Amino acid sequence: MTNQRKPLAWPDGLCVLALIVISASLLFFTLAHGHNWGDDFSVYLSQGIALDQGTFNNQIVQNGQIVSADGPVTYVWGYSLLLSAVHRIVGFDFDQFSSLIYYKVLAAVSLILWGVVLYLFFRRRFSRGIAFVASLVFCANPALLVMCNEILTDIPFALLSSMSLLLMDFFLAQNSTGRPRQWSAAIALGIAMYAAYIIRYAGMVLLAVLLVSHIFYGWYRRQKTFDTAVGTKKQNMLHALYQCLPYLAFLLLYVAVGSFLPYAKTQASDALTITPGGIARNVLYYIYLIRGFVMTMLPFAHGGAFVVYAVLAAVLIGITSCWQREFPAAIYMIGTMAFVVLLPYEQGLRYILNVVPFMLLFSIKGVQWVYRWFTRRYAIAWTGKAWFYVKAALLGLVCLTVIIASVRQAYGNMKAERQVPDGAYSEDAKTMYRYIREMVPVHQPVAFSKGRALSLNTGRVCYSLHSTTIDSLDKADYLLTSDEPAAALLFDVWETLRQKHIETATEHEAGSMTLYRLIHK
Repeated sequence: MTNQRKPLAWPDGLCVLALIVISASLLFFTLAHGHNWGDDFSVYLSQGIALDQGTFNNQIVQNGQIVSADGPVTYVWGYSLLLSAVHRIVGFDFDQFSSLIYYKVLAAVSLILWGVVLYLFFRRRFSRGIAFVASLVFCANPALLVMCNEILTDIPFALLSSMSLLLMDFFLAQNSTGRPRQWSAAIALGIAMYAAYIIRYAGMVLLAVLLVSHIFYGWYRRQKTFDTAVGTKKQNMLHALYQCLPYLAFLLLYVAVGSFLPYAKTQASDALTITPGGIARNVLYYIYLIRGFVMTMLPFAHGGAFVVYAVLAAVLIGITSCWQREFPAAIYMIGTMAFVVLLPYEQGLRYILNVVPFMLLFSIKGVQWVYRWFTRRYAIAWTGKAWFYVKAALLGLVCLTVIIASVRQAYGNMKAERQVPDGAYSEDAKTMYRYIREMVPVHQPVAFSKGRALSLNTGRVCYSLHSTTIDSLDKADYLLTSDEPAAALLFDVWETLRQKHIETATEHEAGSMTLYRLIHK
Protein backbone atom coordinates (compact mmCIF):
# COMPACT_ATOMS: atom_id res chain seq x y z
CA MET A 1 0.00 0.00 0.00
CA THR A 2 1.66 3.19 -1.21
CA ASN A 3 0.41 6.73 -1.01
CA GLN A 4 0.74 8.75 -4.19
CA ARG A 5 4.01 10.69 -4.30
CA LYS A 6 2.45 13.82 -5.76
CA PRO A 7 -1.02 14.80 -6.99
CA LEU A 8 -1.52 14.13 -10.67
CA ALA A 9 -1.01 17.26 -12.76
CA TRP A 10 -1.34 18.23 -16.41
CA PRO A 11 2.08 16.74 -17.35
CA ASP A 12 0.73 13.37 -16.23
CA GLY A 13 -2.14 13.82 -18.66
CA LEU A 14 0.36 14.45 -21.44
CA CYS A 15 2.27 11.32 -20.47
CA VAL A 16 -0.91 9.23 -20.57
CA LEU A 17 -1.87 10.74 -23.93
CA ALA A 18 1.60 9.99 -25.30
CA LEU A 19 1.34 6.37 -24.13
CA ILE A 20 -2.04 5.99 -25.82
CA VAL A 21 -0.88 7.56 -29.10
CA ILE A 22 2.36 5.57 -29.28
CA SER A 23 0.74 2.26 -28.39
CA ALA A 24 -2.31 2.74 -30.65
CA SER A 25 -0.13 3.79 -33.59
CA LEU A 26 2.16 0.79 -33.26
CA LEU A 27 -0.78 -1.58 -32.85
CA PHE A 28 -2.49 -0.22 -35.96
CA PHE A 29 0.48 -1.29 -38.06
CA THR A 30 1.19 -4.52 -36.14
CA LEU A 31 -2.16 -6.33 -36.25
CA ALA A 32 -2.17 -8.98 -38.97
CA HIS A 33 -4.55 -11.42 -40.55
CA GLY A 34 -4.32 -15.07 -39.58
CA HIS A 35 -3.49 -16.88 -36.37
CA ASN A 36 -1.01 -19.49 -35.21
CA TRP A 37 -1.97 -23.13 -34.57
CA GLY A 38 -2.44 -22.67 -30.83
CA ASP A 39 -6.14 -23.47 -31.05
CA ASP A 40 -7.25 -22.23 -27.61
CA PHE A 41 -8.42 -19.16 -29.51
CA SER A 42 -10.91 -21.31 -31.39
CA VAL A 43 -12.82 -22.15 -28.22
CA TYR A 44 -13.06 -18.53 -27.10
CA LEU A 45 -14.35 -17.59 -30.55
CA SER A 46 -16.76 -20.52 -30.77
CA GLN A 47 -18.22 -19.71 -27.36
CA GLY A 48 -18.41 -16.03 -28.25
CA ILE A 49 -20.35 -16.79 -31.43
CA ALA A 50 -22.60 -19.16 -29.49
CA LEU A 51 -23.29 -16.50 -26.83
CA ASP A 52 -24.32 -14.08 -29.56
CA GLN A 53 -26.50 -16.65 -31.30
CA GLY A 54 -28.04 -18.00 -28.09
CA THR A 55 -26.61 -21.51 -28.57
CA PHE A 56 -24.12 -21.54 -25.68
CA ASN A 57 -25.48 -24.78 -24.14
CA ASN A 58 -25.14 -26.56 -27.48
CA GLN A 59 -21.60 -25.24 -27.84
CA ILE A 60 -20.38 -26.61 -24.52
CA VAL A 61 -21.78 -30.02 -25.52
CA GLN A 62 -19.81 -29.76 -28.76
CA ASN A 63 -16.72 -28.72 -26.78
CA GLY A 64 -16.90 -32.05 -24.97
CA GLN A 65 -17.35 -33.97 -28.20
CA ILE A 66 -14.38 -32.24 -29.83
CA VAL A 67 -11.96 -33.16 -27.03
CA SER A 68 -13.54 -36.59 -26.41
CA ALA A 69 -14.73 -35.71 -22.91
CA ASP A 70 -17.40 -37.63 -21.02
CA GLY A 71 -19.80 -34.68 -21.07
CA PRO A 72 -20.14 -30.96 -21.81
CA VAL A 73 -17.01 -28.84 -21.42
CA THR A 74 -17.15 -25.15 -20.53
CA TYR A 75 -14.07 -23.03 -21.10
CA VAL A 76 -13.72 -19.76 -19.20
CA TRP A 77 -16.33 -17.61 -20.90
CA GLY A 78 -15.54 -14.03 -19.80
CA TYR A 79 -13.43 -13.27 -22.87
CA SER A 80 -15.97 -15.03 -25.06
CA LEU A 81 -18.60 -12.60 -23.81
CA LEU A 82 -16.52 -9.72 -25.18
CA LEU A 83 -15.92 -11.58 -28.44
CA SER A 84 -19.68 -12.06 -28.79
CA ALA A 85 -20.06 -8.29 -29.03
CA VAL A 86 -17.53 -8.22 -31.87
CA HIS A 87 -19.41 -11.01 -33.60
CA ARG A 88 -22.63 -9.03 -33.31
CA ILE A 89 -20.92 -6.16 -35.18
CA VAL A 90 -18.78 -7.89 -37.84
CA GLY A 91 -19.97 -11.50 -37.93
CA PHE A 92 -17.52 -14.27 -38.91
CA ASP A 93 -16.33 -14.66 -42.49
CA PHE A 94 -16.18 -18.38 -43.33
CA ASP A 95 -14.70 -17.79 -46.78
CA GLN A 96 -11.62 -15.58 -46.59
CA PHE A 97 -11.71 -15.13 -42.78
CA SER A 98 -11.10 -11.42 -43.28
CA SER A 99 -13.14 -10.57 -40.17
CA LEU A 100 -10.68 -12.35 -37.87
CA ILE A 101 -8.51 -9.26 -37.47
CA TYR A 102 -11.38 -7.37 -35.81
CA TYR A 103 -11.46 -9.89 -32.98
CA LYS A 104 -7.88 -8.89 -32.18
CA VAL A 105 -8.95 -5.33 -31.41
CA LEU A 106 -10.01 -6.41 -27.89
CA ALA A 107 -6.45 -7.40 -27.00
CA ALA A 108 -5.13 -4.23 -28.67
CA VAL A 109 -7.44 -1.99 -26.65
CA SER A 110 -6.53 -3.94 -23.50
CA LEU A 111 -2.83 -3.31 -24.14
CA ILE A 112 -3.44 0.43 -24.55
CA LEU A 113 -5.49 0.59 -21.35
CA TRP A 114 -2.90 -1.52 -19.56
CA GLY A 115 -0.31 1.14 -20.31
CA VAL A 116 -2.56 3.79 -18.74
CA VAL A 117 -3.25 1.68 -15.63
CA LEU A 118 0.43 0.88 -15.21
CA TYR A 119 1.32 4.55 -15.47
CA LEU A 120 -1.09 5.37 -12.64
CA PHE A 121 0.27 2.44 -10.63
CA PHE A 122 3.92 3.36 -11.11
CA ARG A 123 3.26 7.09 -10.68
CA ARG A 124 2.17 6.45 -7.08
CA ARG A 125 5.68 5.16 -6.46
CA PHE A 126 8.14 6.80 -8.83
CA SER A 127 8.89 9.99 -10.67
CA ARG A 128 7.03 10.90 -13.83
CA GLY A 129 9.90 9.83 -16.09
CA ILE A 130 10.31 6.39 -14.51
CA ALA A 131 6.54 5.82 -14.53
CA PHE A 132 6.32 6.74 -18.22
CA VAL A 133 9.16 4.49 -19.38
CA ALA A 134 8.09 1.61 -17.13
CA SER A 135 4.61 1.78 -18.68
CA LEU A 136 5.94 2.18 -22.22
CA VAL A 137 7.99 -0.98 -21.75
CA PHE A 138 4.70 -2.88 -21.73
CA CYS A 139 2.25 -1.02 -23.97
CA ALA A 140 4.83 -0.52 -26.76
CA ASN A 141 6.88 -3.68 -26.31
CA PRO A 142 7.41 -5.62 -29.56
CA ALA A 143 6.78 -8.97 -27.85
CA LEU A 144 3.43 -7.80 -26.46
CA LEU A 145 2.37 -6.04 -29.65
CA VAL A 146 2.76 -9.35 -31.47
CA MET A 147 0.84 -11.08 -28.67
CA CYS A 148 -2.17 -8.94 -29.64
CA ASN A 149 -2.34 -11.02 -32.82
CA GLU A 150 -3.40 -13.97 -30.66
CA ILE A 151 -7.05 -14.09 -29.65
CA LEU A 152 -6.26 -15.13 -26.07
CA THR A 153 -6.99 -13.88 -22.57
CA ASP A 154 -3.43 -12.99 -21.60
CA ILE A 155 -3.37 -9.24 -22.13
CA PRO A 156 -6.95 -8.59 -20.92
CA PHE A 157 -6.15 -10.62 -17.79
CA ALA A 158 -2.94 -8.66 -17.22
CA LEU A 159 -4.93 -5.42 -17.56
CA LEU A 160 -7.53 -6.52 -14.99
CA SER A 161 -4.84 -7.81 -12.62
CA SER A 162 -3.00 -4.48 -12.65
CA MET A 163 -6.28 -2.59 -12.34
CA SER A 164 -7.19 -4.68 -9.29
CA LEU A 165 -3.82 -3.99 -7.64
CA LEU A 166 -4.19 -0.27 -8.38
CA LEU A 167 -7.66 -0.22 -6.79
CA MET A 168 -6.30 -2.22 -3.84
CA ASP A 169 -3.78 0.59 -3.34
CA PHE A 170 -6.59 3.06 -2.89
CA PHE A 171 -8.89 0.80 -0.88
CA LEU A 172 -6.30 -0.42 1.62
CA ALA A 173 -5.06 3.13 2.23
CA GLN A 174 -8.49 4.36 3.40
CA ASN A 175 -9.40 4.32 7.08
CA SER A 176 -12.63 6.31 6.75
CA THR A 177 -15.76 6.07 4.64
CA GLY A 178 -16.70 9.69 4.30
CA ARG A 179 -16.28 10.14 0.57
CA PRO A 180 -18.46 8.61 -2.13
CA ARG A 181 -15.43 7.98 -4.35
CA GLN A 182 -14.04 5.64 -1.68
CA TRP A 183 -17.20 3.55 -1.89
CA SER A 184 -17.05 3.65 -5.68
CA ALA A 185 -13.43 2.47 -5.64
CA ALA A 186 -14.31 -0.39 -3.26
CA ILE A 187 -17.14 -1.56 -5.52
CA ALA A 188 -14.92 -1.14 -8.59
CA LEU A 189 -12.30 -3.32 -6.89
CA GLY A 190 -14.82 -6.13 -6.42
CA ILE A 191 -15.96 -5.81 -10.04
CA ALA A 192 -12.36 -5.78 -11.34
CA MET A 193 -11.48 -8.93 -9.39
CA TYR A 194 -14.59 -10.68 -10.66
CA ALA A 195 -13.86 -9.61 -14.24
CA ALA A 196 -10.33 -11.01 -13.89
CA TYR A 197 -11.82 -14.23 -12.53
CA ILE A 198 -14.20 -14.82 -15.43
CA ILE A 199 -11.46 -13.94 -17.93
CA ARG A 200 -9.10 -16.48 -16.35
CA TYR A 201 -9.78 -18.46 -13.20
CA ALA A 202 -6.38 -17.52 -11.79
CA GLY A 203 -8.11 -14.21 -11.05
CA MET A 204 -9.49 -15.84 -7.89
CA VAL A 205 -5.98 -15.34 -6.46
CA LEU A 206 -6.66 -11.59 -6.42
CA LEU A 207 -9.44 -12.12 -3.89
CA ALA A 208 -7.02 -14.04 -1.66
CA VAL A 209 -4.41 -11.30 -2.10
CA LEU A 210 -6.90 -8.67 -0.97
CA LEU A 211 -8.01 -10.69 2.05
CA VAL A 212 -4.46 -11.46 3.22
CA SER A 213 -3.37 -7.84 2.62
CA HIS A 214 -6.47 -6.58 4.45
CA ILE A 215 -5.59 -8.68 7.49
CA PHE A 216 -1.93 -7.72 7.29
CA TYR A 217 -2.51 -3.97 7.15
CA GLY A 218 -5.28 -4.14 9.74
CA TRP A 219 -3.39 -6.20 12.30
CA TYR A 220 0.34 -5.99 11.72
CA ARG A 221 0.43 -2.28 10.92
CA ARG A 222 -2.27 -1.47 13.50
CA GLN A 223 -4.48 0.43 11.10
CA LYS A 224 -8.14 1.00 11.94
CA THR A 225 -9.34 -1.55 9.43
CA PHE A 226 -10.98 -3.71 12.08
CA ASP A 227 -11.50 -1.06 14.74
CA THR A 228 -15.18 -0.98 15.71
CA ALA A 229 -14.83 2.08 17.94
CA VAL A 230 -14.35 4.63 15.19
CA GLY A 231 -17.43 6.73 15.88
CA THR A 232 -21.17 6.47 16.35
CA LYS A 233 -23.08 3.23 15.86
CA LYS A 234 -24.10 4.32 12.36
CA GLN A 235 -20.53 5.23 11.50
CA ASN A 236 -19.33 1.85 12.79
CA MET A 237 -21.87 0.03 10.61
CA LEU A 238 -20.86 2.05 7.55
CA HIS A 239 -17.20 1.40 8.33
CA ALA A 240 -17.80 -2.37 8.57
CA LEU A 241 -19.84 -2.34 5.36
CA TYR A 242 -17.12 -0.40 3.55
CA GLN A 243 -14.46 -2.92 4.60
CA CYS A 244 -16.60 -5.78 3.23
CA LEU A 245 -17.72 -4.01 0.07
CA PRO A 246 -15.22 -5.50 -2.44
CA TYR A 247 -15.95 -9.03 -1.22
CA LEU A 248 -19.70 -8.43 -1.34
CA ALA A 249 -19.49 -7.03 -4.89
CA PHE A 250 -17.47 -10.07 -5.98
CA LEU A 251 -19.85 -12.51 -4.27
CA LEU A 252 -23.00 -10.89 -5.66
CA LEU A 253 -21.63 -11.02 -9.20
CA TYR A 254 -20.49 -14.60 -8.72
CA VAL A 255 -23.94 -15.75 -7.61
CA ALA A 256 -25.94 -13.59 -10.04
CA VAL A 257 -23.97 -14.40 -13.19
CA GLY A 258 -23.37 -18.01 -12.17
CA SER A 259 -27.12 -18.62 -12.22
CA PHE A 260 -27.12 -17.97 -15.99
CA LEU A 261 -23.81 -19.34 -17.25
CA PRO A 262 -21.87 -22.38 -15.98
CA TYR A 263 -18.35 -22.05 -14.70
CA ALA A 264 -15.41 -23.94 -16.13
CA LYS A 265 -13.10 -26.35 -14.38
CA THR A 266 -9.81 -24.87 -13.15
CA GLN A 267 -6.35 -26.27 -13.86
CA ALA A 268 -5.24 -26.11 -10.22
CA SER A 269 -5.27 -29.92 -9.91
CA ASP A 270 -2.60 -30.13 -12.64
CA ALA A 271 -0.06 -28.92 -10.09
CA LEU A 272 -0.37 -32.25 -8.27
CA THR A 273 1.25 -34.11 -11.17
CA ILE A 274 4.58 -32.25 -11.19
CA THR A 275 7.85 -33.91 -10.17
CA PRO A 276 10.85 -32.30 -8.38
CA GLY A 277 12.79 -32.46 -11.63
CA GLY A 278 9.92 -30.74 -13.42
CA ILE A 279 9.91 -27.96 -10.83
CA ALA A 280 13.64 -27.39 -11.34
CA ARG A 281 13.18 -27.27 -15.13
CA ASN A 282 10.31 -24.81 -14.78
CA VAL A 283 12.34 -22.52 -12.53
CA LEU A 284 15.12 -22.34 -15.11
CA TYR A 285 12.58 -22.00 -17.92
CA TYR A 286 10.90 -18.94 -16.40
CA ILE A 287 14.18 -17.36 -15.37
CA TYR A 288 15.35 -17.41 -18.98
CA LEU A 289 11.92 -16.37 -20.17
CA ILE A 290 12.24 -13.24 -18.05
CA ARG A 291 15.70 -12.72 -19.44
CA GLY A 292 14.24 -12.82 -22.96
CA PHE A 293 11.66 -10.20 -22.04
CA VAL A 294 14.36 -7.96 -20.56
CA MET A 295 16.38 -8.32 -23.75
CA THR A 296 13.48 -6.82 -25.73
CA MET A 297 14.29 -3.63 -23.83
CA LEU A 298 18.06 -3.99 -23.96
CA PRO A 299 18.84 -6.05 -27.09
CA PHE A 300 22.29 -4.50 -27.27
CA ALA A 301 23.27 -6.22 -24.01
CA HIS A 302 25.40 -9.33 -24.29
CA GLY A 303 26.06 -12.02 -21.73
CA GLY A 304 22.56 -13.20 -20.93
CA ALA A 305 23.65 -14.82 -17.65
CA PHE A 306 24.73 -11.44 -16.27
CA VAL A 307 21.36 -9.92 -17.22
CA VAL A 308 19.50 -12.72 -15.44
CA TYR A 309 21.58 -12.43 -12.27
CA ALA A 310 21.36 -8.63 -12.21
CA VAL A 311 17.58 -8.59 -12.66
CA LEU A 312 16.99 -11.33 -10.06
CA ALA A 313 19.29 -9.60 -7.58
CA ALA A 314 17.50 -6.27 -8.07
CA VAL A 315 14.08 -7.93 -7.62
CA LEU A 316 15.17 -9.71 -4.43
CA ILE A 317 16.68 -6.53 -2.99
CA GLY A 318 13.54 -4.63 -3.91
CA ILE A 319 11.27 -7.19 -2.20
CA THR A 320 13.32 -7.27 1.00
CA SER A 321 13.55 -3.48 1.17
CA CYS A 322 9.86 -2.63 0.69
CA TRP A 323 7.76 -5.76 1.13
CA GLN A 324 5.62 -4.18 3.85
CA ARG A 325 4.70 -1.18 1.72
CA GLU A 326 4.19 -3.34 -1.37
CA PHE A 327 2.67 -6.34 0.36
CA PRO A 328 -0.19 -7.02 -2.16
CA ALA A 329 2.14 -6.86 -5.17
CA ALA A 330 4.74 -9.01 -3.40
CA ILE A 331 2.43 -11.87 -2.44
CA TYR A 332 0.63 -11.75 -5.80
CA MET A 333 3.90 -12.01 -7.70
CA ILE A 334 5.41 -14.69 -5.45
CA GLY A 335 2.19 -16.72 -5.31
CA THR A 336 1.71 -16.65 -9.08
CA MET A 337 5.29 -17.67 -9.78
CA ALA A 338 5.10 -20.45 -7.19
CA PHE A 339 2.00 -21.84 -8.91
CA VAL A 340 3.27 -21.72 -12.50
CA VAL A 341 6.47 -23.58 -11.63
CA LEU A 342 4.27 -26.35 -10.20
CA LEU A 343 2.41 -26.86 -13.48
CA PRO A 344 3.59 -29.83 -15.58
CA TYR A 345 3.58 -27.80 -18.80
CA GLU A 346 5.20 -24.62 -20.07
CA GLN A 347 3.09 -21.88 -21.60
CA GLY A 348 5.60 -19.12 -22.24
CA LEU A 349 5.34 -15.50 -21.21
CA ARG A 350 1.54 -15.58 -21.31
CA TYR A 351 1.29 -17.42 -17.97
CA ILE A 352 3.34 -14.86 -16.04
CA LEU A 353 2.56 -11.69 -17.99
CA ASN A 354 0.18 -10.50 -15.25
CA VAL A 355 3.03 -10.30 -12.69
CA VAL A 356 5.89 -9.08 -14.88
CA PRO A 357 5.06 -5.40 -14.09
CA PHE A 358 5.55 -6.15 -10.40
CA MET A 359 8.92 -7.71 -11.14
CA LEU A 360 9.82 -4.43 -12.79
CA LEU A 361 8.46 -2.56 -9.76
CA PHE A 362 10.71 -4.47 -7.37
CA SER A 363 13.73 -4.31 -9.65
CA ILE A 364 13.44 -0.50 -9.76
CA LYS A 365 13.01 -0.44 -5.97
CA GLY A 366 16.10 -2.62 -5.68
CA VAL A 367 18.20 -0.30 -7.85
CA GLN A 368 17.03 2.69 -5.82
CA TRP A 369 17.96 0.94 -2.57
CA VAL A 370 21.45 0.16 -3.89
CA TYR A 371 21.88 3.79 -4.94
CA ARG A 372 20.83 5.09 -1.51
CA TRP A 373 23.15 2.61 0.19
CA PHE A 374 26.02 3.66 -2.03
CA THR A 375 25.52 7.40 -1.45
CA ARG A 376 25.27 6.90 2.32
CA ARG A 377 28.41 4.82 2.40
CA TYR A 378 30.39 6.89 -0.08
CA ALA A 379 29.35 10.51 0.23
CA ILE A 380 30.72 12.05 -2.98
CA ALA A 381 29.59 15.51 -4.00
CA TRP A 382 28.99 14.74 -7.66
CA THR A 383 27.06 11.44 -7.26
CA GLY A 384 23.61 13.11 -7.24
CA LYS A 385 24.17 14.95 -10.52
CA ALA A 386 25.88 11.94 -12.10
CA TRP A 387 23.00 9.68 -11.09
CA PHE A 388 20.51 12.12 -12.63
CA TYR A 389 22.27 12.03 -16.00
CA VAL A 390 22.83 8.25 -15.89
CA LYS A 391 19.17 7.66 -15.06
CA ALA A 392 17.98 10.02 -17.80
CA ALA A 393 20.28 8.38 -20.35
CA LEU A 394 19.20 4.87 -19.35
CA LEU A 395 15.48 5.72 -19.45
CA GLY A 396 15.88 7.40 -22.82
CA LEU A 397 17.83 4.44 -24.17
CA VAL A 398 15.23 1.93 -23.02
CA CYS A 399 12.43 4.05 -24.47
CA LEU A 400 14.23 4.44 -27.80
CA THR A 401 15.18 0.76 -28.00
CA VAL A 402 11.62 -0.45 -27.38
CA ILE A 403 10.09 1.93 -29.93
CA ILE A 404 12.70 1.21 -32.64
CA ALA A 405 12.20 -2.56 -32.25
CA SER A 406 8.42 -2.15 -32.44
CA VAL A 407 8.60 0.15 -35.48
CA ARG A 408 10.80 -2.34 -37.33
CA GLN A 409 8.33 -5.08 -36.48
CA ALA A 410 5.36 -3.01 -37.64
CA TYR A 411 7.19 -2.16 -40.88
CA GLY A 412 7.77 -5.85 -41.57
CA ASN A 413 4.09 -6.57 -41.01
CA MET A 414 2.97 -3.84 -43.41
CA LYS A 415 5.55 -4.92 -45.98
CA ALA A 416 3.98 -8.39 -45.87
CA GLU A 417 0.56 -6.70 -46.33
CA ARG A 418 -0.54 -7.97 -42.90
CA GLN A 419 -0.45 -11.54 -44.19
CA VAL A 420 0.87 -14.48 -42.17
CA PRO A 421 2.14 -17.22 -44.51
CA ASP A 422 1.52 -20.16 -42.17
CA GLY A 423 -0.67 -21.11 -39.24
CA ALA A 424 -4.37 -21.81 -38.96
CA TYR A 425 -5.27 -19.36 -41.77
CA SER A 426 -2.65 -20.06 -44.41
CA GLU A 427 -3.92 -20.35 -47.97
CA ASP A 428 -3.62 -24.14 -47.72
CA ALA A 429 -5.69 -24.21 -44.53
CA LYS A 430 -8.40 -21.93 -45.95
CA THR A 431 -8.62 -24.08 -49.08
CA MET A 432 -9.03 -27.19 -46.96
CA TYR A 433 -11.67 -25.58 -44.74
CA ARG A 434 -13.71 -24.66 -47.83
CA TYR A 435 -13.43 -28.17 -49.22
CA ILE A 436 -14.60 -29.77 -45.96
CA ARG A 437 -17.54 -27.37 -45.62
CA GLU A 438 -18.66 -27.92 -49.19
CA MET A 439 -17.78 -31.55 -49.94
CA VAL A 440 -17.75 -33.47 -46.65
CA PRO A 441 -21.18 -34.32 -45.19
CA VAL A 442 -21.87 -32.65 -41.84
CA HIS A 443 -22.63 -35.98 -40.15
CA GLN A 444 -19.20 -37.40 -41.09
CA PRO A 445 -16.67 -35.99 -38.55
CA VAL A 446 -13.03 -35.21 -39.30
CA ALA A 447 -10.17 -35.96 -36.89
CA PHE A 448 -7.28 -33.49 -36.75
CA SER A 449 -4.55 -32.56 -34.29
CA LYS A 450 -6.13 -29.10 -33.99
CA GLY A 451 -9.74 -30.23 -33.88
CA ARG A 452 -10.95 -27.10 -32.09
CA ALA A 453 -9.64 -24.85 -34.87
CA LEU A 454 -11.08 -27.16 -37.53
CA SER A 455 -14.48 -27.14 -35.81
CA LEU A 456 -14.59 -23.34 -35.66
CA ASN A 457 -13.56 -22.85 -39.27
CA THR A 458 -15.75 -25.55 -40.80
CA GLY A 459 -18.83 -24.99 -38.64
CA ARG A 460 -19.13 -28.62 -37.53
CA VAL A 461 -17.98 -30.98 -34.79
CA CYS A 462 -14.46 -32.25 -35.51
CA TYR A 463 -12.38 -34.40 -33.20
CA SER A 464 -9.16 -33.24 -31.59
CA LEU A 465 -6.56 -35.92 -32.17
CA HIS A 466 -3.45 -36.49 -30.10
CA SER A 467 -1.92 -39.30 -28.07
CA THR A 468 -4.61 -39.14 -25.36
CA THR A 469 -7.56 -39.11 -27.76
CA ILE A 470 -6.58 -41.90 -30.17
CA ASP A 471 -10.03 -43.42 -29.80
CA SER A 472 -11.39 -40.47 -31.80
CA LEU A 473 -10.16 -42.34 -34.89
CA ASP A 474 -12.80 -45.00 -34.27
CA LYS A 475 -15.57 -42.37 -34.52
CA ALA A 476 -14.12 -40.29 -37.35
CA ASP A 477 -14.83 -40.73 -41.05
CA TYR A 478 -11.93 -38.54 -42.20
CA LEU A 479 -8.40 -37.72 -41.05
CA LEU A 480 -6.71 -34.40 -41.76
CA THR A 481 -2.92 -34.07 -41.57
CA SER A 482 -0.56 -31.13 -41.93
CA ASP A 483 3.15 -30.81 -42.66
CA GLU A 484 3.43 -27.73 -40.45
CA PRO A 485 5.26 -28.76 -37.25
CA ALA A 486 2.82 -26.85 -35.03
CA ALA A 487 -0.13 -28.81 -36.48
CA ALA A 488 1.57 -32.16 -36.98
CA LEU A 489 0.25 -35.24 -35.21
CA LEU A 490 2.05 -36.03 -31.96
CA PHE A 491 2.15 -39.81 -32.44
CA ASP A 492 2.54 -42.40 -35.19
CA VAL A 493 -0.97 -42.18 -36.57
CA TRP A 494 -0.26 -44.64 -39.39
CA GLU A 495 0.80 -47.39 -36.98
CA THR A 496 -2.26 -46.63 -34.86
CA LEU A 497 -4.52 -46.94 -37.91
CA ARG A 498 -2.93 -50.26 -38.85
CA GLN A 499 -3.49 -51.61 -35.34
CA LYS A 500 -7.11 -50.47 -35.44
CA HIS A 501 -7.58 -52.07 -38.87
CA ILE A 502 -8.44 -48.76 -40.51
CA GLU A 503 -7.34 -48.11 -44.10
CA THR A 504 -6.99 -44.67 -45.69
CA ALA A 505 -7.74 -43.22 -49.10
CA THR A 506 -6.57 -39.77 -50.15
CA GLU A 507 -9.60 -37.52 -50.46
CA HIS A 508 -8.13 -34.06 -51.09
CA GLU A 509 -4.76 -32.31 -50.96
CA ALA A 510 -4.08 -28.62 -50.42
CA GLY A 511 -0.35 -27.99 -50.29
CA SER A 512 0.84 -28.86 -46.81
CA MET A 513 -2.53 -30.39 -45.80
CA THR A 514 -4.02 -33.73 -46.82
CA LEU A 515 -7.51 -35.09 -46.12
CA TYR A 516 -7.85 -38.88 -45.93
CA ARG A 517 -11.07 -40.87 -45.99
CA LEU A 518 -11.00 -43.56 -43.29
CA ILE A 519 -12.20 -47.04 -44.26
CA HIS A 520 -13.19 -48.98 -41.13
CA LYS A 521 -12.96 -52.75 -41.63
